[in-house]
Amino acid sequence: YKQGYLQYHPPLTLAETASIFGEMIVFRDLLALAQEDPRERLTLLMSKIDDVINSVVRQCSFDRFEELAHTARDKGELSVEELNGAWSQAMVEYYGTPARDG
Repeated sequence: YKQGYLQYHPPLTLAETASIFGEMIVFRDLLALAQEDPRERLTLLMSKIDDVINSVVRQCSFDRFEELAHTARDKGELSVEELNGAWSQAMVEYYGTPARDG
């Protein structure tokens, strides 16, 4: 079976690159439309900076989870609980401990 272009599943890094590239094209056009309103431009810029920072942190946390999971997997099969633990550890390392209500 020869895989066609429309059935191709790119690796995450390539998919993210294409996604972010498309977002930047739209952002550039929105920023150009906001030439007359400095507050709107500032809002767009602040939002984009926040998105970029969050994207980097999110990708790094995914990488950390994979590192933890693969390292643990070297010792044998992992349970759901062990995978959840690796996920929780990576999230705490990158985002901190969750806030508690009350």
